Amino acid sequence: MSINAALNSAASGLTAVSRATALVSNNIANAGTPGYARRTLALSSSAIAGVAVNGVVRHNDPVLTAQRRESDALVQQADIQLAFFTDLTRQIGTINDPLGLTARLADFESSLISAASRPDLTTRLDESTQKAADLAETLRATSADIQEQRTRSDKAIATMVNDLNTDLGRLHELNKRITSAEVNGLDPASLEDQRQIILDRVNAIVPVTVVPRPRGQIALYTDGGALLLNDTPAKIEFTQSSFIQPDMTITSGRLSGIKINGLDVRTGSSDGALRGGALGAHFALRDEWAVSAQADLDAVARDLIERFQSPAIDPTLGVGAAGLFTDRQAAFNPANEEGLSLRLELNDLVNPAEGGQSWRLRDGLGAVAQGDPGNSTLINSLRGALTNTRTPATGGFTTGTQSAASFVEALTSRFQSNLAKAQNDQSFSAATQAELSRSELALGVDSDAELQSLILLEQNFAANARVLETIDQMITELLRI
Repeated sequence: MSINAALNSAASGLTAVSRATALVSNNIANAGTPGYARRTLALSSSAIAGVAVNGVVRHNDPVLTAQRRESDALVQQADIQLAFFTDLTRQIGTINDPLGLTARLADFESSLISAASRPDLTTRLDESTQKAADLAETLRATSADIQEQRTRSDKAIATMVNDLNTDLGRLHELNKRITSAEVNGLDPASLEDQRQIILDRVNAIVPVTVVPRPRGQIALYTDGGALLLNDTPAKIEFTQSSFIQPDMTITSGRLSGIKINGLDVRTGSSDGALRGGALGAHFALRDEWAVSAQADLDAVARDLIERFQSPAIDPTLGVGAAGLFTDRQAAFNPANEEGLSLRLELNDLVNPAEGGQSWRLRDGLGAVAQGDPGNSTLINSLRGALTNTRTPATGGFTTGTQSAASFVEALTSRFQSNLAKAQNDQSFSAATQAELSRSELALGVDSDAELQSLILLEQNFAANARVLETIDQMITELLRI
């Protein structure tokens, strides 16, 4: 080897060691930085002599990252589902909850038994009307909470759509900057880190598939097949509603869906273009889970009204008159069941809190005057209306006949079953996410390994420096000759 070749070899070695040392230091400094991937130097033999630096390699596993992102989206969906059913179960109560719907119905029935034993006592009649009002209030409050949750989801969808549009624009800009860096021979690794962070953020909202494009660019597709980013970012549109009522649905056209580049896309949890992730979960809550729960509550409210709306129970009721429970003080119309539980009220005629008289519970809602204070016939008839078995007109809980108590218990059990499933889904998705995150972190920066690399680089630096020192001594000796 000539002196010139040795000099080039040592000089290029020192240059490579210097750049590698900077990379290792950067790796250690960013070991906990989100989106950061470990860097190493790409080296090859120089055509002249020594080593050539070919660039920086950013280490990541695209398959593992894609799996981790899928689990991230599932966790977002499971968390939203669990929060909804947890709140719903809290509102309706469990079967053993003393303030739950089941207990409210049992308290009302017990109060009727107590009133029937002493129908002359106004305090017992007042207590029965209060228990009936509490029963109606529990159904109303649960229904109101469902609509509030739908309204919050609608607002969350609007926020997420804005975030998506912003982040897609940022990804498009990063695509251009990464291409420019590669064309000009610059290191795009930091730009790719930024893109990774934004991709994770987008993926939490809508699960995406990343498709590599030439010169470091990427395209984005949702798992449902919608194109979000290619040469240009997609434009996503959504119109928020200020409030939501039970009869407002996407099917009726009273709630907004999603448009991508001006075209309507499906939003269903099974076939939606944006299904999965937080956005799909909020659409499922607003348009599926909450709507189904509302229908169940309405079926119970209907059953409760119809049990007491018959003249066979209260002979003083006129044709078309409202019974003990009402649709906002009106008789129930089967064509207007949607949202009934939100409108359920105790008849004002019997409600002292609304100027009514509790003695009507004993003598009849349509009675013109008080009757025999010792007559408990009607009160026993009202209790019988609760215990009589009948086939619910709607709800789909069972095809058999049920008492009011068994119908309410079926509703409570259904909500608890949905909650248990949501808890299982959340536990499974969280465990999967944790495992994949650990696997991905294992491929990241290992501080101990990086420190070992620094020791090796120090040794390489010393070796190359020794070569330069030896060359210097040789040249000095030659000049003395």
